[in-house]
Amino acid sequence: MNQTTYVLHINSNSKVWAFALEMASQKSANGYQVLILDTSNVPSFGFNSFARRRFQKKTLSSELINVVKKRFSWIEYLQANLFAYSKFIEGRKIDRFPAINAAGIELNAILHARISTFLGVREYAFSEIPWRVFRKHFITATICSKFFKQNFPVGESTVIAYNGREVMSAVLLQHAFATGCETKIGERGSDSGKFQLFETSPHYHPNWWELIKNYKEEYLQESELKLKVSKYKQDRLSGFDTYFSDIWNPPKDLVKGKNLGSTGYVLYLTSSSTEFSPFEKFDSKLGYANQFEGVEILANECQKQGQTLVIRRHPRSVGIDDVDREEKFWKQVRSYTNVRYIGPKEDYSSYRLTEDAAVIFVWRSSMGYESMLMGKPTYALGTSKWAWDSQIQCWTREEIGRAIRSPKLESASVNIIEKFSQFMSSSGTKYTLFKSVEKWGVTTMSDRKIFNLFLQRVRSKAYDYYLSISNKSRKRNA
Repeated sequence: MNQTTYVLHINSNSKVWAFALEMASQKSANGYQVLILDTSNVPSFGFNSFARRRFQKKTLSSELINVVKKRFSWIEYLQANLFAYSKFIEGRKIDRFPAINAAGIELNAILHARISTFLGVREYAFSEIPWRVFRKHFITATICSKFFKQNFPVGESTVIAYNGREVMSAVLLQHAFATGCETKIGERGSDSGKFQLFETSPHYHPNWWELIKNYKEEYLQESELKLKVSKYKQDRLSGFDTYFSDIWNPPKDLVKGKNLGSTGYVLYLTSSSTEFSPFEKFDSKLGYANQFEGVEILANECQKQGQTLVIRRHPRSVGIDDVDREEKFWKQVRSYTNVRYIGPKEDYSSYRLTEDAAVIFVWRSSMGYESMLMGKPTYALGTSKWAWDSQIQCWTREEIGRAIRSPKLESASVNIIEKFSQFMSSSGTKYTLFKSVEKWGVTTMSDRKIFNLFLQRVRSKAYDYYLSISNKSRKRNA
């Protein structure tokens, strides 16, 4: 038996659950001890389906696997609520995060990163945080921190967490860092039947560069790979990213949206500012640390050269509550007379704007890949997943000025497009327990569907019905 203990984590999320079962199955088969910390009942009662529970029990039956489940406690839950309220009031008084610790672990950065996703902006005042959002993440973080501390193994161990940015997995990683454990982070692969392992974090983009540049397809014939690559390119130009199984842009932003009626301008496509790791060491310092610094230099250089700069805000750079809190950070650059600013809710097509531009700049946006696909000179101000070649990196004022003055589709773009397309369409390690892993649940190798939550099918249908009614109502009122 190997000496290293692998520490995994399960919660009520089906992707986290499936990834943990896969890792536990693989590691125990290789003779490793596995400890699974199950927080499915945090922050409240768990409602996972009976089918999921049965499959988990059968899969984790090895003597090398030890599952420790967090039991729900009303007393602990009420205490956590009171602690959350006291910290919320303290934060409101000083209008910043108060010191938040649990079981010797500092939780401020983890809560800040998660709440930013709701608010739609990385920098915000504490007074902007709704109580229900703060309470939810605070209770999850503090309860999990104590549970992980109580059950963390003594001796050599490796923590494998999924995603690393969600509150529970981030807290587990924080405990691992505190004890000096090795860590790895898992994420979805190129399709729902695959996963990817990162040595640092999926939010540390230079980590992607090495994976993409060194990628070699193991499962597909060359003809199959070409077909997948071709389909991936077509899908991306239609606004669908198969790697994340997500439509990144609303259809109107792609096809039905307007253009400016002019050509030859410099176009900057903004990035969502909430895609960052709660751990500073996973945030790359290469290029411009934030897009606002880079864009101000871009606007200044455009002004010097008599060029119009069009800034197209990311359609999803607003909060989940549909409030645009990022707007205030664009006031400075909007003061330039040569800047044409297009907000996230304005009905313009990012693709049509790209077609009419002379040169495209992004910070960490994946849209740079699409603009290269369209044959446009494209440059990155930061560490985009596709921006590993120095030819397309504009990380200084001089490089920005040169790209504006003499834009061209750099020779490296062809290699970038092909390597990136291959990786994003085909990479990852196949699950051995599941054919596919989705938000609603999993499909096993025997084609059996296991829904994640109790009455998941009914809930999904009810939610779909609610959305259809809401859309019809919205159309009638439009």
